[in-house]
Amino acid sequence: MTRRSWIWWGLSIAASAAGLTYGYLRGEGGFAWFSAFAQCPGLELNEQVELLAYPVYPWLFPLYYGGLPVVVAGLLAVWLSARLGRPRWGRVAVRVLTVAPLLWFGRQPLGLAVDLVVDRDCLGMWGPGVSFFVLPALAPTLAAIFMLLAVRQARPAWPRRLAVFLTPLVLVAALTSADLARGRKPIRDTECARDTGQAAYLCWARSLDRAAFTRKNDASLLAYGTELCGRFMRDDPDVTEMGYGLSATCPEVQKKIDGTQAAKDREYREWKASEERACGATRPHRPLVKPRSVVRRTMWPDYGIIEAYEGDEVPSDDVLDRAQRNRVAAAVPGHAIILVFADATTCATVETYTRRPPMERKGWDRVVELDYRSPTGHLVFGSLMGGEELPDLAYAGKGRYRIRVHVENALPAGYQRLLIMVFRT
Repeated sequence: MTRRSWIWWGLSIAASAAGLTYGYLRGEGGFAWFSAFAQCPGLELNEQVELLAYPVYPWLFPLYYGGLPVVVAGLLAVWLSARLGRPRWGRVAVRVLTVAPLLWFGRQPLGLAVDLVVDRDCLGMWGPGVSFFVLPALAPTLAAIFMLLAVRQARPAWPRRLAVFLTPLVLVAALTSADLARGRKPIRDTECARDTGQAAYLCWARSLDRAAFTRKNDASLLAYGTELCGRFMRDDPDVTEMGYGLSATCPEVQKKIDGTQAAKDREYREWKASEERACGATRPHRPLVKPRSVVRRTMWPDYGIIEAYEGDEVPSDDVLDRAQRNRVAAAVPGHAIILVFADATTCATVETYTRRPPMERKGWDRVVELDYRSPTGHLVFGSLMGGEELPDLAYAGKGRYRIRVHVENALPAGYQRLLIMVFRT
């Protein structure tokens, strides 16, 4: 072999040894990462190849250890063919041996390079996979390339001279076309409100400040939007959250969004009506004296709390702690809390009286009566997270009231009966 061949063989062995050392020092471990949406064909192709090749993993062991077994086998083939006086056999054997490592390992650094050209956000999509997959694959890939260079025969000089001449021209053309294709600067989403149709989509896409959108000109971005619309219609999870922006340029996306929302609204109305019918079928309260007003409501309180406070902000006090001690209710001036089951539908009845009604304990699990002073004359119970509210119980305006809370738990699973009596003192 020539001196040049020995140099390339030495580099090939060094690359394999470096890959083997890196794998040993890195050890075993796992990783996870989160990243923004990006179009990364190289990553997707690598994932598909990994899945398809999983059954043959046990047969790929000669390719590992930094590709060192392949390098040793190639060097032996060259040495043996030279001893037999058939150097061409050695060159052919080396070229055959390098096919497998180039295809298996070369796809990863090549895939990363392609993704970084397509979309710089792809580096986040690869994440720690660069150190776990790409770097270990780089050593056997370089070793295979060096093996091919070691058995390469001398060629005429004119192809190299032509390549040296053409490379700057190709780079200049590529950089110029990339600069022309670069989109407008990212903008704020609030600036898109005045736009409609395709202009609204372009404004929304550039407001995302992602390379998949900002590095494209308008024509390319519109074509990309059409592709994303198709993926949205196929329920691609990667673009599910993009429906709002895509609907500006794809009417079918807006129709699907409207249809999905209408189905959810219809399902919610049916469920709510079913719950209200279930509450309506519970035993009604029969007042011992005539009430001033009676209101029945079906409620779904968040965190098992029905709360009323008079003012713009939730007071900082110990009402919740006091209510938890008696497991029913507590109140201070301007703030009252009633506790119910967090995961139950509350069938609430509210009765107001002009005079004190008789105490009723029969049929109720717990009964608590509270003294309450209304500083504003506006006492409305509801959930902090919204939903159904009870009517204003401070029917006489500011002043002192008594709030009597009755709780019955002996209902079908998932339901709770609540009676609130309010009267002046």
